[in-house]
Amino acid sequence: MSDNKSRNTPPNVSGRPLPAETAGATFEQPAPHPWRRARQAVGWAAGVACLVYVVIYFTRHSGDLRLVLHLRPATLGVLVVLHSTQIMLRGLRYYLVLCKCGEARMPVRGWLRVYFVAQLLSQVFPQMGNVYRGVVLKSRFSLSYTDYIAGTFSFVWMDACLNFLIAMVVVWVLNPSLELAGVNGVLLLGVILAFAVVFPFLVQLVVTRVAPGWTRLTWARSKLTEVLRTTGENLRDVPYMAAFSGTGAIVFVVMCVVFYVYFKAMGADVTVSAIVLLAILLKVSMLVNITPGNLGLREVAYGILAEQLHLGMSAGILVSVIIRVISNVIIFTAALPLGGWDLLRQHKRSSILQHEAVDRSLT
Repeated sequence: MSDNKSRNTPPNVSGRPLPAETAGATFEQPAPHPWRRARQAVGWAAGVACLVYVVIYFTRHSGDLRLVLHLRPATLGVLVVLHSTQIMLRGLRYYLVLCKCGEARMPVRGWLRVYFVAQLLSQVFPQMGNVYRGVVLKSRFSLSYTDYIAGTFSFVWMDACLNFLIAMVVVWVLNPSLELAGVNGVLLLGVILAFAVVFPFLVQLVVTRVAPGWTRLTWARSKLTEVLRTTGENLRDVPYMAAFSGTGAIVFVVMCVVFYVYFKAMGADVTVSAIVLLAILLKVSMLVNITPGNLGLREVAYGILAEQLHLGMSAGILVSVIIRVISNVIIFTAALPLGGWDLLRQHKRSSILQHEAVDRSLT
């Protein structure tokens, strides 16, 4: 395990630990590097371009907007229940991983508060939810930043690999000849799964090779080594992995049922293989955020995939939009009374994570 100083130092997007005296007080994000600003600008430009494309598309296909009318109140009620179940189960699985990695004792109720408020912040400020969780879990439940990073990485990595594996097996069994843009679906999912499995080890290899000459990467290398060690220990815990995999399979099934209800209500002849691929796209969009919630980007991606699956681009875009609306309504409804409203009222992003404000929001 790393020493106490490094474990109790707030995470820093610059790659180096902040001074110890900042722990538990105020979290200030350093000014982004020029390359980071450029990347953000490109991401936002792509998001805006996608939104403009969606507007132009429905200007030319305005009749397709009537597909939304096929969603009856009873159907919407079922979808709200399914989305709520998915969000709650995801939060409980995240809780399971953090408790395992950090050996922390967190009350479920307290964790759900942190979880929903962090979800809310992530919809407004990209990655801010992750920072908020780390600071609050450290100040309220004594979960070190190293354990938080290890738990978050383990959760995201294992969950993604599990979903890719399930999707590959389902497509291979039900429709092995399925193609996307001329590429075999099973092969595509296999490549994605392989990349997801080896990705952290590739990053560790690159960082190890470069780190001797880079102070920031030296710190990143030590953290990554600790994260991989903790994750490896978790993978050898059979009861824990059984619980994680079992609940993950349930969440994936719920996600697939959600897509089935959407496309069936819109009159599309949807297959199980298509549903699985749509669920995988949702998973990928949750892993990589270019704009808040990948606004615009996800809608176009769903439209393109739905078109490839012969479900119609209009239906794909509309399903993405409705998923976004329902999910955000659920998250905002749950998070605002739990302290999310007070945090959003802060004028400066750096003051969102002041310890006093965080403490008030959770008491």
